[in-house]
Amino acid sequence: MVILETTFKELNKAVKKNLTEKQLNEILFNLGLELDSVEKNNIKIEITPDRPDLLSTQGLARALRSYLGLKNEKYKIKKSGETIKVINTNKEWPYAVACIVKGLNLDNEKIKEIIRIQEKLGATFLRHRKKGGLGLYPLEKIKFPVTFTSLEPDKIKYRPLEYQEVITGKEILEKHPTGKTYKNIIKNWEKYPVFLDADNSVMSMPPIVNSHNLGKINEKTKNVFIEATGTDLKTINLAFNVLRSWVEIEDPNI
Repeated sequence: MVILETTFKELNKAVKKNLTEKQLNEILFNLGLELDSVEKNNIKIEITPDRPDLLSTQGLARALRSYLGLKNEKYKIKKSGETIKVINTNKEWPYAVACIVKGLNLDNEKIKEIIRIQEKLGATFLRHRKKGGLGLYPLEKIKFPVTFTSLEPDKIKYRPLEYQEVITGKEILEKHPTGKTYKNIIKNWEKYPVFLDADNSVMSMPPIVNSHNLGKINEKTKNVFIEATGTDLKTINLAFNVLRSWVEIEDPNI
């Protein structure tokens, strides 16, 4: 079982209906789910492995609205006109999928939830990032076309997320907290996966860490580039589709 952590306030806001603890518990039971714990406004819900779409507040809200006969949003989907090149990837990490999402209405709680979802997906379906990695980037900072490729560790140079200086890919695995946590995934590879924008600026080194300059979203971010990379196309597509469906979008364009 995987635990979804949310609040009554955020869940009821997403469902657009004020559910009581008793009502929520009954609906979850009928959906084959379980309310794990309630502590004031905070709730934890057990999500079964076959329902990764429910790992976010918005994903669960869509299921609850369907159960209650309420209308769900319809998103407008169209081609963005932008491209991502997947070239010269290393055999250990060959696949990438991506999209653009516009019209976000972010706040501090939603950003925290993005991080929670990424961590849950990374720990469960992506097997602690061994199967894949996920990334979000503020669209206005990226120049297209974007390239997903691989480079020798010492040729990858950028400022990783929440770090104070530019370092190499190899140094990230030794110095950056996230790099040290996940270094065993890629440390023995001859080349490391990397996203580059049209200016050859490093966006991230999947599945380790984003660039601080190009890969950090905040409450002012309205449009994002979302990607998933990894070892198996089916697995990363699953995680990718869960991630890109989390947020309440005012005017979505994918």
